[in-house]
Amino acid sequence: MAKLLKKKKRMKRFLFALVAIASLLTSCGVEKGVKSTTISGRFVGSNIDSVYLERVADNFTTPERVGASALSDNGGFSFTLDLEEGASPRFYKLTFPNNGRAVTLVVAPGDQIELESAGDIFLNYEVTGSEESALIREFNREYFAASDHLALIAERL
Repeated sequence: MAKLLKKKKRMKRFLFALVAIASLLTSCGVEKGVKSTTISGRFVGSNIDSVYLERVADNFTTPERVGASALSDNGGFSFTLDLEEGASPRFYKLTFPNNGRAVTLVVAPGDQIELESAGDIFLNYEVTGSEESALIREFNREYFAASDHLALIAERL
């Protein structure tokens, strides 16, 4: 009986040691991979000379500026982000100096997002490489067209 109790104690210590080692390995051991993500494009015919990339906070308060890019002579810009593989998609915004409307994007690790616009960026931009961002563009286009129409009706009354 005494041998059996000693054997149980050793087994408990062994199991405890295994659990401790396993938790240690999972907490600080293996790093997740990083995926390179790009957001690039070309804006021509607008009166802007630079673009800012901002990550929207989880609680939608103050965004964090993660990059700035001066437009090249042909209106091109590019941002590269290293995002943790398997991370959830996040909201980002492209903002412009002296322009109140931002372009909202949904960015996931590994995305290769391309934007193109001529003239008023917010009204005329096209986006590829992120289906969610394209849906946001579609929504904004319809929403602001309806808003402008209602404003026109209110003005006539």
